[in-house]
Amino acid sequence: MNIIVKIAGSILFVFLCGCSVQPAGKLKKEQWVLGGFERPKGVNPIIEPDTSSVFYDPMLKKEIRWEDNDTFNPAAVVRGNSIYVIYRAEDRTGKAIGHRTSRL
Repeated sequence: MNIIVKIAGSILFVFLCGCSVQPAGKLKKEQWVLGGFERPKGVNPIIEPDTSSVFYDPMLKKEIRWEDNDTFNPAAVVRGNSIYVIYRAEDRTGKAIGHRTSRL
């Protein structure tokens, strides 16, 4: 048993010696990385649930308030003179684990 502990300790030591650690401020950004983002103060939330948004669900054959409960994970892209925003939203149909429906 003692030999197993020594071997495991040696493997862990070699692994940790091989890891390089850099402070967050010293990380080099690649050329393709977008950066310099700052969250504006006093304008949050940027997106929020909207009970007036509905769509007709052809499978359930009824209107669904698709962003009635939660909205999150926004992303935006600028193309030409337009800004396109995509985000996830959840309705109130199921509140238990595995019963929620997310819609883009």
